[in-house]
Formats: sequence, C-alpha cells, structure tokens
Amino acid sequence: IVVYVAIGRQYFSYKDAIGNEETWGIYDCDSYIYNYPTGVWIDEVKAHKDDLSFKKAQSLAPNANCSYCSCASYQENYLTEFPNGKHAAEARKAMEECDYSLASSTRSIPKITAFLENYPASSHTAEMKKMREGLWDDVIAHYEENVALHGQSNPKGVAFFRSVLKYIRDNVQSTIYISFKKSLNLRDWDDFPKASRDILDGLVDDYNALPF
Repeated sequence: IVVYVAIGRQYFSYKDAIGNEETWGIYDCDSYIYNYPTGVWIDEVKAHKDDLSFKKAQSLAPNANCSYCSCASYQENYLTEFPNGKHAAEARKAMEECDYSLASSTRSIPKITAFLENYPASSHTAEMKKMREGLWDDVIAHYEENVALHGQSNPKGVAFFRSVLKYIRDNVQSTIYISFKKSLNLRDWDDFPKASRDILDGLVDDYNALPF
C-alpha cells in the first residue's frame, strides 16, 4: 500500500501521459507535471509534451498551398511555452515560411511590411522588398493619374503628398505620423478649393483600394 501510494499513482499518471500520442494528450502531460513537479518521470513527460505541442501547432497551421493560414499557431501553441524547445528552430522556420506564403499570395502591403520587420534576415527579404516597392509604385502611379486629371491642383500640396507616399515606400513603413506646428492655421475642409479636395479624395480612394 505504501509503495502504491508513493509510486503507483504517479506511475499510472505517467503512463497516461506518455502513452497518449494525440494532441489532446497535452492535458495528460499537464496533469502529471502539476501533480508531480519533481516526479520520477518529469523530464520524459515534459519532453513528450514538447513533441505534442509542436504537433498541435503543425495541425493548426496552413496546408502546403496556404489556402488556410494560421501562422501564429506556432507561436501560440508551441514557442510561447517552449522558446528553447526541441522543435523551436523548426517552428520558427515554419512560421517564417507560412508568413512568407501568406504575404506573397495575398500581395498585401501590411502583411509584406510585417514580414520584412519580423524576418529581416530571411532569404525572402529581397523578393518581398521588390514586391512591396512594386505595389507602392502602383499606388503612386494612381496618385499621379489623379493629379493629372486636376490641372489646377496646388503644386506644393501635390509635392508634399507625393513625398509622403515615396517616403512610406522607401522606408518600409505602413503608417507615419505628421506633426504640425501649433501656430499653423488650418482651414475647414469646405474652405479648400474643390480641385484640392478632389485630389485628396482620390488619394483616400487609392488608400482604400490597397490590398489589406
């Protein structure tokens, strides 16, 4: 009886944990780890949970064509708990490839920008930069077309917004913040010439048409 109380229950809890190859077997591992934090088989159970957690992350991640993408699955289901785990390097690489596949297939400027920020040393960096610049060149081209349609546009305003768009393109930014001097007197929207308002409306339409 003494032996069973001391080892028996722990042994059967260990067998439940280590013998379960399904992803929900993570709960059996957690049960052992919680009840026997210094148990005889604690290292083996933790290693098994490491394997099961990575398996779970893979099962919730995308298929080969990324028609379904949940790239964050690797972070949420594995790397958060096992940043130095047995599969950590593999999980980070899989997450990078997933983010690359999603960004390149959707041609989304925010997703491409996020990829470049998150994986600056990626083998896909040059390709992603080229794709992003091409998408922004299209946005700038649309802006220039709108400017050409309104010959009476304010030259300084046109040049300012052109420089803003090029800055965002060239500096891998999705958002910029503009600070105005407090002494600056701003006019109400309706007080601007119609030609200027049409240009800005066109810029907003171009922004709304971006592949978010």
